[in-house]
Amino acid sequence: LETYSHAKITSKVIVAELLGSEYIVHTDLNGESIKAIVHSRQNIKMGDELTFALDMNRAHFFDVDTELSILE
Repeated sequence: LETYSHAKITSKVIVAELLGSEYIVHTDLNGESIKAIVHSRQNIKMGDELTFALDMNRAHFFDVDTELSILE
């Protein structure tokens, strides 16, 4: 978490899909849907509050209207 301390968010788990070695975690952050891939070593369940440290080099952002990737 300290490596990416400038890009941390805390959000509530809405759905946690266990897919073998990883979860796809669906969260809600101030009414916005965020999905994250998390290693299955974590025991994640609906309702948990998780703090994520985001690696902004690997983040993907999409335009709400066009659903196209936003590139720099």
